[in-house]
Amino acid sequence: MNAIQQFLDTLKYPNRSFGIKGLDLSTCRAYEYQKYDCEIALLHQCSFERDIDNPQLKQTFKEIFAKEYLELHHPIHTNILTRAVLSINNKVVQNAGGYNSFVFFIDKDNQYPWILVNENMFARILITPENLFLAKDLFGVQDFTKWILWAALTEIPKIARNLKAEDLKFCDKKFAINLGIARPYHFFRDDLYWFYKLGLQDCNVLKTPMFFKTKEMKNIVQEERLGIRPALLCNADSFDSQIDLSKNIIVAQALASKELLIGGGGAEEMYSLTLWLGIPGERRIWLEQWEGIPLILKNLSHYFPSIKVYVDGMTAYDGERIEVKNNLEAFWKIVENTKEVFEVDSRHYKEWSNQTIHNTKSHTESNTIGKNNSQNSATILGTKGEKITLKSLSGYDYRTKICYCAMCDIAISEISTTSLVPFLFCNKPGIGFYSAINEYQVPAYKDKRRLFINTQYLITLHKGSVSADFHIPPEHIYNLTAESLEELSKEGKLTNFSKDNPLKMHRLAVPSVELYAKKHALEQKTKIKISSNKSTKRLLKEISYQKQLLEIESLVDIQLKQLQIKSNEALPTPNTTMQATAKDRIHNHLAYKLGAALILNSKSLWGYIRMPYVLSYIKESHKKEILEYEAKVAKNPSLKLPKLESYPDYKEALKEKECLTYKLGEALMRADKDWIKGGYLRFYFQEVPRLKREFREKRK
Repeated sequence: MNAIQQFLDTLKYPNRSFGIKGLDLSTCRAYEYQKYDCEIALLHQCSFERDIDNPQLKQTFKEIFAKEYLELHHPIHTNILTRAVLSINNKVVQNAGGYNSFVFFIDKDNQYPWILVNENMFARILITPENLFLAKDLFGVQDFTKWILWAALTEIPKIARNLKAEDLKFCDKKFAINLGIARPYHFFRDDLYWFYKLGLQDCNVLKTPMFFKTKEMKNIVQEERLGIRPALLCNADSFDSQIDLSKNIIVAQALASKELLIGGGGAEEMYSLTLWLGIPGERRIWLEQWEGIPLILKNLSHYFPSIKVYVDGMTAYDGERIEVKNNLEAFWKIVENTKEVFEVDSRHYKEWSNQTIHNTKSHTESNTIGKNNSQNSATILGTKGEKITLKSLSGYDYRTKICYCAMCDIAISEISTTSLVPFLFCNKPGIGFYSAINEYQVPAYKDKRRLFINTQYLITLHKGSVSADFHIPPEHIYNLTAESLEELSKEGKLTNFSKDNPLKMHRLAVPSVELYAKKHALEQKTKIKISSNKSTKRLLKEISYQKQLLEIESLVDIQLKQLQIKSNEALPTPNTTMQATAKDRIHNHLAYKLGAALILNSKSLWGYIRMPYVLSYIKESHKKEILEYEAKVAKNPSLKLPKLESYPDYKEALKEKECLTYKLGEALMRADKDWIKGGYLRFYFQEVPRLKREFREKRK
């Protein structure tokens, strides 16, 4: 037991014990597999040589996984047989949404302890009393390697301090294959692939929620066992073959259950186009999706009067049904915007069905699915006879999603996990979009029937190593969709179209993606949705996007400086307090300054564009001025301004409060307080016209 305790003491300070300086990979040791003859050495050799089909590797680990106990020869002392006795999840990786566990091995004499880090590759990191070893091929991917090294060095000292030597002594601890990873992408590409590649159908599989339970998983065990992932190697070069093996099995089994899962409801009503829409929502967001998708649907409706849209989202474990609040909020936001685009009036509200957002459920709280039990769908009838039905598939399992997707004509989807169902499993034609973070995955989804965005129309806003929001003009995605649909029509894949009667669709002018980025930033800053204002839409269309955007900032800066000078001149100071007039005081009210800016900037196209910047600046400056004035008065009460009634021009000054300038400012301030309930829309479309009308009548 002394050897185990010494090992635990070593693990408490791994950097110092193994001579690793921070995350400097040059101070880390590579596992020299050429020097050893054991299962781990064979695995590392195949990984380094990218020999994923090595027959010896497959046979060796098939035999290992078929046993009741997980036994491997020590990676350094290869004549010593060791057994897995404990497995502990790495919480650092788990909190980031991944799966990584430390598997502790010991020999029957309790003299040779070591650790295997079990993740997307079976043993990419090894820890022995001698050192921490990395697989040789890891040194070629610095960022990823530093991440998994950091995760190991962060968590292993905590684990070591909570363990006793007794916890790691040799024992008869059984193991089973663990397919319960929380990441679908790695479940299908890594774990399920190796489950079939190694022929593990007769092996024990841990009873745990998984993304797809196949008929071949014969031995599901419930008792407490060590859970071990079967993924041996992670090789990007073999991505297609890894997914193909999983795909052929799960698609056939999913479609065999179609009648049970979705019944006949999904096919009862015919639509001229059935579209799969895969929008990201967990780690990445297409920032134009809420208004861009309705724009795409509106333009498609010119050629397809009835469209069924399946909107994908997060996926439940097999046989479960969950509902994800963020996904459903995004879905109903798209529905609301689609209604506006199709100019639906009150007579058509009754056509909407069951607009209910349920509470979010976790995987562990989910319930079993049944036929058509989602209430999250809506039908919109346009004023020109269009019919758009949207159904949220957020929270369904992969088995059910495959059944729905099989009925689709085309897919528009973000690549990565979102595209598993439409592109990799159901092999649908369509459009793939992405952020810079997952651009490297494009080759895995390429097909002659798929088109991908042009990166000149992409701006990525990085939030982390695997998370980012991004801008893509929806007009670009529509144009790609039109091109794809035209090709499908020539192949006779669309109703009412054929090679002799092909579909011909219009194209949209694509604005600069920089314009969308500027627009989004402006909306975030001012809390004003530019696109909800039809007059603003018309103005934006008139702009020469590329040239004028570069000039806006400088023009705004000039006007802001001018306003700052005027504001500073109007603000009372200790020397001018008594000489200021009541009219000056009223002109320094926030309402008057806002109204003046509204009038000034409404005289030109440029003024409309820079108006939100100017209004925001005025409000911030006014707030600052008030605070400075209050601070001065607190120090010297004699500086307090007299009551407005004491000024000689008081009665004359009151007329300033009744002028259009002041009234406009007051109305904008009310709209600002009530913006969440449509205050700005009422201001622009009700208050401004009313005030102008009243002002004209007074002048008469």
